[in-house]
Amino acid sequence: MKRLRWQTILLIGFSLILLLFFIYISAGRNKAAMLVGKKAPDFTLPDENENLLTLSSLQGSRIWLIYWMMDCIPCRNELEYVQEEVEKGGGSSLAVAVNLDTVSTSSREWLKKLNPSYLTLFDPAQSTAKTYSLLIFPANFFIDEQGIVRDYIAGFHPYLKEKATEWMKTR
Repeated sequence: MKRLRWQTILLIGFSLILLLFFIYISAGRNKAAMLVGKKAPDFTLPDENENLLTLSSLQGSRIWLIYWMMDCIPCRNELEYVQEEVEKGGGSSLAVAVNLDTVSTSSREWLKKLNPSYLTLFDPAQSTAKTYSLLIFPANFFIDEQGIVRDYIAGFHPYLKEKATEWMKTR
């Protein structure tokens, strides 16, 4: 009887922790989604050659902003897809991938193999992830020529391919 009571208590405790985790994730996703229709928060980050790039310096171009981490397999799959879309071309949109790894050696090696033809920036302090309220990766923001976030997609969602293809081809 005593054992059953402890199992019940553990099950309820685990369920509460799981519920709180999902509430926390949902709240973060909603914060990031609340950027839609607003000016994209500006940032300055280094590229692979330590050259600094400021997001607002790209104003005038449509931007597909992707946040990713090396340990995230869907992130790497998405970046391979980004490469395919950029290679197709046909539009004036830019893809910008921001790596959030605290130690970027493995991500830099992987990127060398991928040889991306899009901008890759590094944010090991994850300051922009905090600014953009990111909890789910990959995170995708579609920013128009005026710097306004027009869409946000969390994760490598099936809708992403449709949205990205449209975004990259439209002028």
